Amino acid sequence: MDVTGKVQMKNDSTIPDWRKIGTALRAFWSVFFKPEKARRLGGVLNGQIGRRSLLVRLGAEFQPQMVVETGAHRGVTTKFLAQTFGVKTISCEIHPDYFWEGRWRTLPQRNCRIFPEDTREFLRRIGSRMKTPEDRVLIYLDAHWDPQDLPLLEELKIIHSQIRHAIILIDDFRHPEDPGYGFDEYAGGVNIELKLLKQADPAFHQVFFPVMASSHETGMKRGSAYLGLGSGLTLLETCKELKKFSAASGL
Repeated sequence: MDVTGKVQMKNDSTIPDWRKIGTALRAFWSVFFKPEKARRLGGVLNGQIGRRSLLVRLGAEFQPQMVVETGAHRGVTTKFLAQTFGVKTISCEIHPDYFWEGRWRTLPQRNCRIFPEDTREFLRRIGSRMKTPEDRVLIYLDAHWDPQDLPLLEELKIIHSQIRHAIILIDDFRHPEDPGYGFDEYAGGVNIELKLLKQADPAFHQVFFPVMASSHETGMKRGSAYLGLGSGLTLLETCKELKKFSAASGL
């Protein structure tokens, strides 16, 4: 004891962090005893059947060797991606409660792992988690929760520096022709839209949007955009369910 009577404890890594244990237990209860929480945002891919069908068809043709997601949230879509494509699936979630929910939910998926990391830190390690630089990677970018911090441009820069063949699905993206799809708005009047991608590497200036009208979509009706690298871009070019726009035009 010190002079104040407080117990002094050594910095022993074996001493449990009770706050982390409490968070993990709370998440366990949420996953296994409060299943309705997983449906609050519509479930898998915001409950959008059109988006889900398109992604599955693109994946079947692309045959990814790894799936990468940013922003696992409760792990609902993470689990779907791991089950659907059956390949190594990795995601990240910086919020402790959601990280643990995702971890519990995906625990049975041996091909899936969620990391408690910021999206940029997480993406910088993709290269070391790939078998070869030629791996085909399916990427779902959905870490758009902080209105003061939009990591999208940094994410794309990091991805382009490490991956040669990719299909990238960006959630919450403003559709240039269909206002029925929702999108995210950030501080300073910054939106996730074509104009933003003018600042990205020219490799990402070809942007593809679903042809399906929002009136025919289900669930949350959130907008989405697709980008491609290498063989992923070639596949997007030939997909009749997508329409190509140019970020350079800034529509």
